[in-house]
Amino acid sequence: MLFLTLATIGSLIAVVGLFSVMTFILLLKVKELALRRVLGATDKEVIQLVLGEMMKIAGVGVGIGIVLAPVLLQPIDPFLFEVNLFDLATYGLVTIGLLGASILATLMPFRSALIINPAKILRGD
Repeated sequence: MLFLTLATIGSLIAVVGLFSVMTFILLLKVKELALRRVLGATDKEVIQLVLGEMMKIAGVGVGIGIVLAPVLLQPIDPFLFEVNLFDLATYGLVTIGLLGASILATLMPFRSALIINPAKILRGD
């Protein structure tokens, strides 16, 4: 029960951190996105651009995590009862969960960035 609680808290911290990083990266690109919209890019094209870039970032993070997890989890292997350290189902579910969370973390602030008038952003108001 203790490990389940700690895993849940750790997952929540990871999702909040992921949301914060994606929001920060998106805030750095607001002027670029406004300029693209002013020059004629459709909302669909801008969404594809942003999601593609964010998924690259999330994919690199998940890839590094998958490579480092077995090495870094070796010390707690004796405490994992009836669970294999190299359980592919767990790695798959965590990967899907984090990629899904990164999509949500990208789309939530991005939706508000699409609503704002691009002229206001480019003027600096």
